Amino acid sequence: MLKRSVLGGAVLAAVLIAASLAAGLGRDATASVQLDPEEQAFVVLLNDYRAQNGLGPLSIDSSIQSAAEWMSTDMGENDYFSHTDSLGGSPWDRMCDHGYCYNTWKGENIAAGYATAGAAFDAWRDSPGHNSNMLSDNYLVMGIALVHTPGSTYGYYWTNDFGGYQAEPSPPPAPTETPSPSFARADVNCDEEVTAADALALLRYVGGLAVETPPGCPAIGDGSGGAQPASGEPGLQGDVDCNSVVNAADARSVLLSASNVKALPYCDA
Repeated sequence: MLKRSVLGGAVLAAVLIAASLAAGLGRDATASVQLDPEEQAFVVLLNDYRAQNGLGPLSIDSSIQSAAEWMSTDMGENDYFSHTDSLGGSPWDRMCDHGYCYNTWKGENIAAGYATAGAAFDAWRDSPGHNSNMLSDNYLVMGIALVHTPGSTYGYYWTNDFGGYQAEPSPPPAPTETPSPSFARADVNCDEEVTAADALALLRYVGGLAVETPPGCPAIGDGSGGAQPASGEPGLQGDVDCNSVVNAADARSVLLSASNVKALPYCDA
């Protein structure tokens, strides 16, 4: 069963399958269960929603999570939107290629154009086909992946894969705390907040323009104080990714974090 809808520049598609074992297509089978904050937020939203409807929570299966991550990445990098991936594979092909080869209930929701967990969840909840996957009592495990691909048609690509067999019992991952910005290299204006103003200051610095900082606040690129990572080693003010240089990548990370799109890669935390 495949259903698709288009909502204000974003798209959704859902497929529900009861699949037998599938042959591999040579995809990377590296599993990951490290969810980013938006993915973690989605897990909470979905399991709260299931609880409200008398259903148990879904755990993250590392094989299904890896398949979902691969699919979201593939859609963005190859600029398409379909349950059939760029290698011609189906959802159950991908799950099996990443280690989930069980003959059980499986399903997939995909969406594109939604930057946040709340937006993707609301769109799927309001679509009957996607909602039935989220509220199916046939499923015990899942994977959820958001990949941002700048320059692609939709920018943001979501894949939510489901499975009916729990191969590796584990509770849903607990959200991790975002490190406090009080000592963050990203807080370049020292106001104890990471905002778009910090990103703008970093862009001015990268562009060779003058950047004023309050008294006592280290200048961007300064490693003499105020930009100390958790390790205690000196760091450069504004060097968010800790590669010993302040560049446009740092400004982009700060802007995405300030916009609640992606958490900052606090390498010093």
